Amino acid sequence: MMLGYALFNGTSSYFLKIGISRVTGLELTIKGIFRNPIKSVYRFLRIPVVLLGIVLSSIGFLIYLYALSTFLMSDVKPLTNLSLIIVFLLGVFVLKERISKKELAGIATMSLGAIFISMFATEKAESLTPVNIPNTIIFSIICCIISLCFVGMTFNRRNKKIQEYFLAISSGILFGLGVIFTNALFINPQYTLSYFIYNPFLYLFVISYIIAIFIEVIAFSSGRLIYIGPVISILTIAIPVLGASIIFNEELIILFDGALIIPLSFLKLIGITLIIIGTLIIYPKFGNLNPADKMDSTIKEKV
Repeated sequence: MMLGYALFNGTSSYFLKIGISRVTGLELTIKGIFRNPIKSVYRFLRIPVVLLGIVLSSIGFLIYLYALSTFLMSDVKPLTNLSLIIVFLLGVFVLKERISKKELAGIATMSLGAIFISMFATEKAESLTPVNIPNTIIFSIICCIISLCFVGMTFNRRNKKIQEYFLAISSGILFGLGVIFTNALFINPQYTLSYFIYNPFLYLFVISYIIAIFIEVIAFSSGRLIYIGPVISILTIAIPVLGASIIFNEELIILFDGALIIPLSFLKLIGITLIIIGTLIIYPKFGNLNPADKMDSTIKEKV
């Protein structure tokens, strides 16, 4: 089942990347899209490959939700990392994309952090405590502000490496926020139409995912699948872990039979730390970037 999720999720990123390259008549930047958002959305949705990518992403997410409702989260979470492998393989062998050793080291560090986080996932969504609404509001506002700041960093900078870095992180944060809203939606669900219609977390989830997909598409217009895909996937894992400790009162430090076992007890914290370190490793140096350069010509090293 999770292999199916990985295939749908990985291939959806591939088709979005291919589809965005076929868009014509638009300045494919956040600033350019905001000038005429209705026209931009129309041009995106009229491309069949983009629609296919969105559909595959939605199917993958539904598979993920079903897996969480059927199996232990501790079994499901580690398998979500399979999508990283799919994305990486598609980027290297199908799109023939290039990546520097520094970027590879950063993504590998982030992936290791995601694995550490997944090793001690919460057993089931039903075991989560009720949603802490004030903390949810604060955490959501913080995530949105950070995401907005990263998007703003691309407004006056046309360099493709800067855009792919900040837009990938921004999209990953919003995807992770959407996962938190989904978890909140399925805590003690009643599975009635009125429950979902009047539940604000449903609409927050939809809004966060729509904006995240939109930013992801713009990121793919100027960046590489092999770079953007893993960053977004890893942050989609990390943000819910941070949010769960604040919103659902999950423990970041795990006690085994009431005892503190080092370093296993701190695997979640170690994982988060590795993701932060990996994010800093792949951080582009603004002063060494030439806005006129093309993405493929600025990267000389190939894996």
